[in-house]
Amino acid sequence: MEAELPAQEQWTNLVNDLVMKTMLANANSWYTGSNVPGKKRVILTYTGGLPAYVDSINEAAKNGYEGFNMTKETVPA
Repeated sequence: MEAELPAQEQWTNLVNDLVMKTMLANANSWYTGSNVPGKKRVILTYTGGLPAYVDSINEAAKNGYEGFNMTKETVPA
């Protein structure tokens, strides 16, 4: 399963919009990558709460995982 670029961008925008409502947006720590010189400061944590996260997963499943490429690989036993 791999997210398509538009779906990645949509999710990233949502995560960024949500985190801007929290104090985490201003944190300078390992949580944002600020502890690594030269590293882009990025917040990867979803701060919308577990119920909203579960809703987004269920919505994706209901819509046939729109925005995701699905492949099946067989692994030798």
